[in-house]
Amino acid sequence: MLNHRVAYLSWVDAFRKGVAKSGALLFHIDRHPDFSLGSLALLDDNDRIADDQERELEEFVKTKLSVLNYEFIVLSMYRGLIGDAISIHWEQDYDHLYGEYKKMTYGTTNRTEFLDRRDRLHTFYLAGSSIRELTGYQGLLTDTYTHQDVQRVFNKKSKEGNMILDVDLDFFTYVDSEGATWALNERNLNSILESDAFRFLLGNAKIMTIALEPFFCGNTTECRHILKALSTALTKRLSIDIEKTVIEEFDKELSEEN
Repeated sequence: MLNHRVAYLSWVDAFRKGVAKSGALLFHIDRHPDFSLGSLALLDDNDRIADDQERELEEFVKTKLSVLNYEFIVLSMYRGLIGDAISIHWEQDYDHLYGEYKKMTYGTTNRTEFLDRRDRLHTFYLAGSSIRELTGYQGLLTDTYTHQDVQRVFNKKSKEGNMILDVDLDFFTYVDSEGATWALNERNLNSILESDAFRFLLGNAKIMTIALEPFFCGNTTECRHILKALSTALTKRLSIDIEKTVIEEFDKELSEEN
């Protein structure tokens, strides 16, 4: 999708078609945590729309949610689509995270928690800023002594085939001191996308959603550079070539916006 908040509609669709099950684990890779809520009134609006009301859901996402794309994960948890989330992101804007912050202990991970309106507990794990450090020696998903809470939920949902890998291309960017943004160079991109950890995530995901977010990538040129590298990785690992169809849709949506 062009804008990340539209992932919410993709997850509803996957749930409706039986591809995802209620309480899926979200593995979120992004420049931003995307875990806030601008208004509690959104919860009431969210509750009033049923899963099969496609037109109403689309209108809700496109007109009520912030263009900054930070509310869709919380709302998907309230709907029951997502149970818990593990987030890899590098902008540390923790003052606005939804839920109650809980600091890591020896066997647990920094996280926020909240109960939804049906008293279901949801946890948003703050899993650091590096994909490559997820596996290997002292890796978040592989260390035998620490982060046992994250590993339990990851292993359980992976075994059940109920994990969504959600990637925002703006994760793969540099931002300078003046706020200018551009894509990682090819060597750094490939070091992440060809890492054991990224292959491990691809191998355990049932569903993958990808947000292009050209504005947060710097511009459309930077976005396409990242997309090409990701497409190459997916073709190599999963024999899925997304580049041509995604770019065609990308160009179409951009021309409609303009």
